[in-house]
Amino acid sequence: MVKRNKHRVNDFYRKAGRRDVYKGDIYVETAAAFQPDFDKIERVFGNIVRGLNYHEHGTILPNTYDVLVRVSPRQGDVSEEVVGALRNLEQCVRGGGIMRYLHFHPSDREDVSFWGLQFYDNPDQEAIALTAKKDEIRSIKGSQRA
Repeated sequence: MVKRNKHRVNDFYRKAGRRDVYKGDIYVETAAAFQPDFDKIERVFGNIVRGLNYHEHGTILPNTYDVLVRVSPRQGDVSEEVVGALRNLEQCVRGGGIMRYLHFHPSDREDVSFWGLQFYDNPDQEAIALTAKKDEIRSIKGSQRA
């Protein structure tokens, strides 16, 4: 256990340093910061969505489905239609406000769900997730790289 934690501490210090800080596209300052591992964060958020899906619907997300997560999505990462639909929903609060989430299924696509997550009442700690069949998720990821 100690070796694993030592690795994490060393990894953190390797990624830490002076970085330019931006709010949106506006430069704010240069400060001590670190580069988070967004792939790892997205995997964790994906697992949270899988658990919430079970909590809300009583079923495990099938193996043929996957979760696509966007952490702190910027404008344009997610359609305004999805963002608008999420904004109009009542939030579910867990852990005394540590986590808030909301979700919906589009009326024309019961096999798809969208999730909005927020942690510690901090808009900088938000994520939007999509559950869909794996081939659909691969297609979306492929079109975003192009």
